[in-house]
Amino acid sequence: MKNITQNEFRELLDKLELLHKKIDDRALVVPFPADEDFDRPINIAFVVDRKKLQAGCSVPGYGANLKRSDALEFCNAWNREKISPKAYLDESGDFFTEISLFHDEDISAEYVQNNFIRLTVAAVAQFFKELKQFVDGKSSDEGSV
Repeated sequence: MKNITQNEFRELLDKLELLHKKIDDRALVVPFPADEDFDRPINIAFVVDRKKLQAGCSVPGYGANLKRSDALEFCNAWNREKISPKAYLDESGDFFTEISLFHDEDISAEYVQNNFIRLTVAAVAQFFKELKQFVDGKSSDEGSV
């Protein structure tokens, strides 16, 4: 598979039984409801380009009570310890995760399904679970001062 199309990517999401919504000719969103690990819904946006697949996720306003230095500390620690997703603070100060897969060479549909889609979903879920623990810990630290 080279230069994957959005329709081909959607078929892979369907095989994994992941609900998704087409945003435009390049972007799809896969929603995940709040659960016990992260108490807010998460939407992963997948962008399908000719030579690159990209996934990004942000939960606007989450962790807004953190000092910027604490938020950056979390992102830097995550990026040092984990390969993926890369964590950033966006222009608004919101946490943002990003994963990219360049596919200018042939890759199998199974590779995209297992090593991009599944890993993205698992890694993003882990990121927000650990972020919640960090935010909750900082909140309780400030409450005990």
